[in-house]
Amino acid sequence: MDKEENKKKAHTVRLKDVALLAGVSQPTVSRVINNNSSVKPLTVKKVKDAIEKLAYEIQPVHKRKGHRAPRRRPKRYLQKQIAVLTQVEPYLLQAPVYHRLLQRIEQALNQEDFNLIIKNLPKNLPWESLPKKLDGAILFNVDLSDLTLLQKLRSLPCVRVMGSTEKFDYFDHVTYESVIGDLAANYFIKHGHKTVACLGEEIGVRKQSFLKRCKSAGLVTYTDSGFSVEDESPRGHKPNFIEIYNAVENLSKQEVLPTAIFTTSDTVAIGLHQILLAHQIMDIKKICIIGVNNDYVLDNLYPRPLSVDIQVESIADQAIERLFLRMKNPQEPIRQLHLTPIISDGNNFL
Repeated sequence: MDKEENKKKAHTVRLKDVALLAGVSQPTVSRVINNNSSVKPLTVKKVKDAIEKLAYEIQPVHKRKGHRAPRRRPKRYLQKQIAVLTQVEPYLLQAPVYHRLLQRIEQALNQEDFNLIIKNLPKNLPWESLPKKLDGAILFNVDLSDLTLLQKLRSLPCVRVMGSTEKFDYFDHVTYESVIGDLAANYFIKHGHKTVACLGEEIGVRKQSFLKRCKSAGLVTYTDSGFSVEDESPRGHKPNFIEIYNAVENLSKQEVLPTAIFTTSDTVAIGLHQILLAHQIMDIKKICIIGVNNDYVLDNLYPRPLSVDIQVESIADQAIERLFLRMKNPQEPIRQLHLTPIISDGNNFL
């Protein structure tokens, strides 16, 4: 063995090095690697921190082979149950994009003879409202900072859908890449727009990436200070017309009017379209509008705004596929799956 090999061997990070840095036993490190739900969430975070800091390479020998034997279900209860657990405001579930997500999940489960339960968990003591006799769960916008809830969910096969990814994820996660703002900006740049605008929520990833990309390309860029996208009335999910009207009026006062507008959600795109048709503030036929999410509402608008389609049906399909895999193989390594959004005109991807 030459000196180079000896040097490499001396710097090899071992399981016990991870255990020492994390302040836990070696068997605990192995349980974390094998995704054992009995390990407390804070311990999992410490171990994953140590693994990342030491650049520890997980060896196949440390992964448990095989899988747990499936639970025997009483004959009186034959149909398996999957729950979609969420904590979003009820009116938001009426939004087209969320309806599409739930509908696709239900269709996929029905094909496999699974029963779907949709449960909106309360903010206070959410674990007490978890449905009984679940075989798995899809987590949609669930606050996992509650350690009691997190511990109970980790005893189930679970997959997160939508939302931003976390550095330390306790569950498989299927979402979309955070490139929505960049896609809209690149489309405007490609089609020769020199003056553009961005309307919608307060500064977030979509708006920040759009503005950064446009400015780097030398485009004149206007934006608003941000506003509540939806009118949160008991009547449900609808555009905040007052805020959108004010934003458009401010744009109309600019010396050079924008020829393209990116809106951070489909709701804003719908509201913007209706306001431009109803009020002759700016000529809608001279403006290219890009919203987010390709849904049937935009198909009913003329001229139809373009949209960044986050492929919500594909997200649902991938989540169910991952959940079934997790149910069969609980020790399968946790994965984050990011689908790439695509700009659409309703009929074609652009």
